[in-house]
Amino acid sequence: MLGTGIIKKFSNQLESPEKIQHILPTAAKHKDEIKVTRLRNWGHYRKMIVNNGNKRYLVYASFYPKYIRKIVFLLTMLSENKVKVPSIMALHAGLHSMLTKKGCYLVLEYVSGKRADNNNHYKNTGFIAENIGRMHAISAAEPGYLLMVHNNREEIIRLHEYAWPKMLKLLEKHPEFIWELPVEQCNRWFGEKTVIWGQGGPFYLLHGDPNPGNIIIQENSKAVLIDYEKSHYGYPGPELFRCLMANYCTHSLEHQLLFLDTYRQYVSKENWLLWENNTAAIAGFGILKRMNTWFKKSQILRERGKIKNSRIILAQNLDYWNWLQDIITTFPDGRGDWPSIIALYLQENATSEKNQPATSHNFNCGNNN
Repeated sequence: MLGTGIIKKFSNQLESPEKIQHILPTAAKHKDEIKVTRLRNWGHYRKMIVNNGNKRYLVYASFYPKYIRKIVFLLTMLSENKVKVPSIMALHAGLHSMLTKKGCYLVLEYVSGKRADNNNHYKNTGFIAENIGRMHAISAAEPGYLLMVHNNREEIIRLHEYAWPKMLKLLEKHPEFIWELPVEQCNRWFGEKTVIWGQGGPFYLLHGDPNPGNIIIQENSKAVLIDYEKSHYGYPGPELFRCLMANYCTHSLEHQLLFLDTYRQYVSKENWLLWENNTAAIAGFGILKRMNTWFKKSQILRERGKIKNSRIILAQNLDYWNWLQDIITTFPDGRGDWPSIIALYLQENATSEKNQPATSHNFNCGNNN
């Protein structure tokens, strides 16, 4: 077994201009002309922007071809299904063993443009929804299909089963989050809604991280999806909820409804009915997931001494927390249309004096009627 130090030493060679210049479509004559900017580092896995003096490229590199094969497979499949993605410019799979000290490289088109949150034009919303819809329409009905990007059904169910208990543990550290509903009602609500994820129907391909930074708007207003490291197969509802609450949608209900109308044109009837029949439940689990992420972000900011930013994140979470309670109260069966659900969300804390965490309340889950 090779040690971590050796893996890191070999992995650093993946960024070597001497290696990279040979796999670019138009190789620079001298290594000094190659400029490498590392975007991400997963130990033996690199993601880089490479500039050869004439053009920029996005380059993935790894000592293990399976990581590169996953990206190639996804991009090929998405392109065949008319999802706008970066083009594959070159592929060098010369490595089959770490002992060769070579590397497996994938060169992609560098997509220039602006992040989706900087482009709130009405037509952009439709293009984004079309791409997400076409992606979600790619189904994996067989349990063993495409194992490289496939999350098994049991894992997805487990994540939802533990979402509520995990949130309760996080809330114990924040006395300003007061639960106004009986705990028995909430346990029953989340328990019943978790059953949704265990019922029949195929998985669909999900992006995994459809935030505005991973959606680039080009000069022709077309939307291009980038970054597929978190792609997997699963239920599309939570990801659809996340899209509706992202920057490129939240500036108006009109944009959200356009997103839904466009999205519906490209997904299967079964996919859409899962959303339509369980919108409130999907929103509830989406809120839990988002709050969990923001609690962690708030803690990181606090540890870095950014107390004010940490309080702002907590205030945003408090808005979501109150919204979740309103959803459970208004839609006890987990149904409900999106305009009615979004109408319950009144953002107050993030822009008010409530940025200062309360200290006079005790955490309460279930004692209030």
